[in-house]
Amino acid sequence: PYTYSRSCGMLSMLTNPGGCDCSDEEEPIPLDTVLNVLSHPHRRGLCHLLRDRYDLTVDVERAVELLRQRERRRTGRAPTREQVRTALYHVHLPKLDEVGLVSHDEQNETLRYDPDERVEEWLDIVESTYGPDV
Repeated sequence: PYTYSRSCGMLSMLTNPGGCDCSDEEEPIPLDTVLNVLSHPHRRGLCHLLRDRYDLTVDVERAVELLRQRERRRTGRAPTREQVRTALYHVHLPKLDEVGLVSHDEQNETLRYDPDERVEEWLDIVESTYGPDV
């Protein structure tokens, strides 16, 4: 029932056809959306990777390589760079961008993380319960 408004960086109800109401207070990402976004190891990994960087940004190719290494530790096999890159561009980045967690600067080929308190809490729970590479 929420949509992300890029104009002001806020989530707003779909019942507001004009998009956001641009109030000063951000609405939290709904729990079901958080769980959906964090349901795939590449999306969790990308959020972990970005939140651990001092400027919350990373080069796309560096992210691809780090996700490959993470997958190798997690499963014992590493997908190709092309497989990870394709999945990022066509599946994972659109989902993360839709809720405003990760934006892609196409010109500089960088990704930027916009932390959300609820997402951070769930990332901490998953990491403390299952380890950093799950």
